[in-house]
Amino acid sequence: AMGSRASRRARKAGLLPGIIYGPGADGPAKSIPIHTKLEEVAREVNRRGAALENTLFDLNVDGEVIRCLPRQMQMHPTKPQILRLNFVRYVEGATPGARLNIPMRAINADRCPGLKEGGWLFFVMHKVPVFANGAAVPDHLQIDLRGLRNGDKIMASEVPLPDGLRIRHPGGSRSAHLDFAVAKLQGSKRA
Repeated sequence: AMGSRASRRARKAGLLPGIIYGPGADGPAKSIPIHTKLEEVAREVNRRGAALENTLFDLNVDGEVIRCLPRQMQMHPTKPQILRLNFVRYVEGATPGARLNIPMRAINADRCPGLKEGGWLFFVMHKVPVFANGAAVPDHLQIDLRGLRNGDKIMASEVPLPDGLRIRHPGGSRSAHLDFAVAKLQGSKRA
């Protein structure tokens, strides 16, 4: 039973209601109601923060291990309390793959002439949209600032991707050759 009464009883017992949905490795699959331990979920939320939605979990459901990604975390409107967490199945090798948005981090800021000239890094988007179907999903993607000057753009095609990740155009275009800016160095030209 997954009604509001059953969910309330589960929460009082330290369990968090949710479902696992999405296609399985063999095609369409039924949604599975689950209860996860609230304590474990809260620990992961605190540890992973914004990267939680890109964290692969192996959930044991009636002896079957299902690899999935957290989706749709519902919070209490006034308390810092998680009410529900749903998961979507993650199938390794699936085409096109799971739709994710992975945060970016800049490296080599000390070797960036544009920043030394008084410029600053402007993120056009803070997360890079990707399709993921590999064995692992990174917490973040690194953009290298080495040698960049004010006015230079960092394009999505220049962001190094690990195996199993592919850039997804943010507008949903199916064309693979469209490139877009993810960051830009802006600022004064003074030395």
